[in-house]
Amino acid sequence: MLGVAQSGNTYHYLNWVPSERGPLVTNYGTINKEIESPEDLEQHYTDLFRELFNVENNGDPICTLSLDRTHIFFSTCFAENNSKELIDWHLAQSQDEHSKEALEFYHYPMAEGIQKMLNIGLPKAIRDSLHSTMKILQSKLNSLGVGIFSAETGARQWFKAHQLESYLIWKMGRKKTDELLFIKQGELISYFGINRTGGKVKLVWQLGDNQS
Repeated sequence: MLGVAQSGNTYHYLNWVPSERGPLVTNYGTINKEIESPEDLEQHYTDLFRELFNVENNGDPICTLSLDRTHIFFSTCFAENNSKELIDWHLAQSQDEHSKEALEFYHYPMAEGIQKMLNIGLPKAIRDSLHSTMKILQSKLNSLGVGIFSAETGARQWFKAHQLESYLIWKMGRKKTDELLFIKQGELISYFGINRTGGKVKLVWQLGDNQS
């Protein structure tokens, strides 16, 4: 299995195989590849994954991809009892015609007491380009994630973080700007960004509960 994580124009990859002791890493590295034009997105992904599969050459080309959050649109909305009507109303109020055509939204409930929904907007151009790439290369994309959320999945699956009362996923970024996820009793409480400068920490943005 080939896992790929995007950070800006850099793609970090790690290949692993199952073993009796758990996942066994067989290779890892990075590839730098800039998206030259939005019109060339399909060619970009095709060239990228062709190069990655050639590096590994490990039989069936199966992979996962974690996108950089800068390519994704995030928002939250009040959604009592996960009401679809409230979610649709929020999106209708917050989107223009261009974003409605350009983005595919996925909705994830936050902690029950917050009564909010986390909305993740994936550009349809990325979705369609990846679908075409996998078809061209006769490969399979097992999962598509976003940055720190992919790390949270790994924390639960590999390190059994879900067995804890609460935990924090901390992604340290460039220029001392970090992302954090706060999980409590298996529910997402808050997703926020901080900046570390001069020995101080400043909250930059936050989605979810700001009281915890």
